[in-house]
Amino acid sequence: MKILWLSPHGDGWSLAAKLREAGHRTIYFCPDPGNQNGDGLLPRANGNASWKDYAAKSDLVVVDGNFPSRRTRRSLEASDFSYALRTLSGPQVQGPVPTTELLESDTRYLRKILHRAGLGARAKPATDKPEGPAGVRFVPEALKITASWGPADGLDWVFRHRHLLGGDVGLPGNGPELGNLGDVVLPASPAQPLAQATYPLVRFLRGLGYQGYVNLDLAVEGPEQFQVERVFCRFLYPAVFIQFGALLGLYPPQPGVAVSLLRFSPEAASDSDHLRDSPGFFGAEVHTDDSGRLQAHGEFVGACVGTDEDWTMARERVNRQLTSSLRPGWGFRPNVGDSVAAALQRLTEWGWIS
Repeated sequence: MKILWLSPHGDGWSLAAKLREAGHRTIYFCPDPGNQNGDGLLPRANGNASWKDYAAKSDLVVVDGNFPSRRTRRSLEASDFSYALRTLSGPQVQGPVPTTELLESDTRYLRKILHRAGLGARAKPATDKPEGPAGVRFVPEALKITASWGPADGLDWVFRHRHLLGGDVGLPGNGPELGNLGDVVLPASPAQPLAQATYPLVRFLRGLGYQGYVNLDLAVEGPEQFQVERVFCRFLYPAVFIQFGALLGLYPPQPGVAVSLLRFSPEAASDSDHLRDSPGFFGAEVHTDDSGRLQAHGEFVGACVGTDEDWTMARERVNRQLTSSLRPGWGFRPNVGDSVAAALQRLTEWGWIS
């Protein structure tokens, strides 16, 4: 199969590389010429004009993220890329349409679409509520979970970790969510009550011709209420490294764990060649040097991924692999998934899942 892989922020090159290793004729394109991710590891289209030529000759075009929207006087407009993808008549396209791009970039547009899909009452993030003594306010405790609907409307519950050492470690310019430190992915039945409550938005977007993941960040506040905090119509990293095999039909959906491998400073070790053939490793901010060795150039070296019928067993393997992969100045979050069992119990008690 001929595949063109578009990566707005250089996030998904390692998936493209694995498709190429599997025998598909895969070309990779990142519109940022200064983005080194994956350099030397797979063929790369150069220049904004050439990607359409490659697309016309491809069987499949995959876009792993959203392009930056254009700011107008009063609001935002979808990018030229999103509009251009709509004009492609030959290949199958898995990627954004203008509506799905704006769901992420424009908060007012998100609220408008949620109302249209019948979720308007649950569109706003949880807000402070007065409680207790006069003048005392607090943010109500809410359980955070992501409903991740696949292109064929399969469903995963994704539990995400976004912080390390008390601070947000996302890197500007690399796209939303690249800073996520680990994901637990649990395949789920679309018939569960919480799934059915979110599906109207998915159905609406499929009606627009969108093919791809619909990810809804939810704050579940009890047996009667949840809030839709954000919507991402794209891949989630590193969760997608667990999901991608099932997406391609290589194996049935399985529970899994993906944990980011971090490099804490520019002075930390950069030689990453020991990871080149490491099973379950997906590279992020790495490239090959002139001698062909793998080198890290950013904070996110990549992610280690494992799947198993019992996701806790997968986590043990992933943690062992991460530990053996460490170099001076590297690290990872060891407790990814610690709260999942308690979260599932609460969702069950509230009647949202079974």
